[in-house]
Amino acid sequence: MSADSDDNRIGAFAAVVNSRLAAESRIANAVSFTWLCGGWAIACCLFGVGLTLAFWGYSYMISVVPAAEQVAKALGDAF
Repeated sequence: MSADSDDNRIGAFAAVVNSRLAAESRIANAVSFTWLCGGWAIACCLFGVGLTLAFWGYSYMISVVPAAEQVAKALGDAF
């Protein structure tokens, strides 16, 4: 075995390790991107549900029907 042969083996081993680390890094990036997209999707859905419930509740507050019923009841009680 010569010194040149040992340097070749170490270089090949370093290339294999570097390739493996790069592949694992790409997989980790893909998994983190998936979680990021899933989190954004859940956050957007919850925001939409909250906004819908807020508008639905507000529509009950400004609805004409309860005010008309209160006026009719007050007039009925007055007579």
